[in-house]
Amino acid sequence: MAMDKKMDKSRQQLLQEVIEKMITLLKGTHVSASYPFKDCSLSRPQAGILFHVAAAKEALSAKELSEKLHITGGAVTQFLDDLVEKGLIVRERDAKDRRTSRIKLSDSAQTHFAEFKENYFKAISPKFEALTNEELQILLVLIEKIKTNN
Repeated sequence: MAMDKKMDKSRQQLLQEVIEKMITLLKGTHVSASYPFKDCSLSRPQAGILFHVAAAKEALSAKELSEKLHITGGAVTQFLDDLVEKGLIVRERDAKDRRTSRIKLSDSAQTHFAEFKENYFKAISPKFEALTNEELQILLVLIEKIKTNN
């Protein structure tokens, strides 16, 4: 029994170290405090919203974005308002539920998103140069394993 407690503490320490390093890594992958998109500048959360909206097969609701990004509905609304003002996203009434708006990239943002995404990943990729393709593949598998355990 004493051995189990020792192993649990060791696992807890390992998990703490992994989580701390993941947080540091994620903070380090942010290239700058703002990201150029067309003729405007985006904050990190706004860039994150654009990535989620662009990746979605269908337009998203603010609630869905809030859940995906793990931020409050109020914060999502604030970011969306600014993105609408910049002409990067549009809100459309949901055909099934008129109380809900669906969010999608504007035509202009769709035109420029591929270039934005390419530049974003070009800026981040040097941080992963120490990893081989095989190690990147292993990292993907491990991240997916953690993700599907939730």
